[in-house]
Amino acid sequence: YIPSLGLGVVTKMDSQEAFTDVINLRNLVFIILFIVFVLSAIMAIIIAQLIAGPISELSKGVEEIGSGNLDYKVGIEQKDEIGQLSRAFDRMTLEQKKAQDSLRKTSQYVRNLIEVSLDPLVTISSEGKITDVNEATTEVTGLSRLELLGTEFSNYFTEPQKAQAGYQEVFSKGFIT
Repeated sequence: YIPSLGLGVVTKMDSQEAFTDVINLRNLVFIILFIVFVLSAIMAIIIAQLIAGPISELSKGVEEIGSGNLDYKVGIEQKDEIGQLSRAFDRMTLEQKKAQDSLRKTSQYVRNLIEVSLDPLVTISSEGKITDVNEATTEVTGLSRLELLGTEFSNYFTEPQKAQAGYQEVFSKGFIT
């Protein structure tokens, strides 16, 4: 309105035309929010896989090694804590395998020592059950090795109670007098 002239300008505009820029801005905000949501979801999935994948591999390794496969290597090459745990697990498995090999060799050595003796030799458990015998024992008893294994050691003596007391003293003291 111009008061000195007494004139005014009146314009008519549809509400749709008046709010076009606001509607466009609203639509742009929705599109941006949708894109941010989708990208966030994708990033969350990727991060979850980066974390869960190595843990899953480590878990598989634990199961495999737990079932007795000491040749299995977890071998996660990451430089983070999961990678360190994996490498430590592989070292532990290697040490376990070495220990088992050493035990197997020692057991075979002891078995050979027992077998070369011309005298009957018997090894027993702390419960008094026969765990191993040599060939001389099978010849003296007339029983096979399999027949003797797992049987009560003291049953092969004329005085089983004295035999039982003797091996119990050895197991408790480490020697007999």
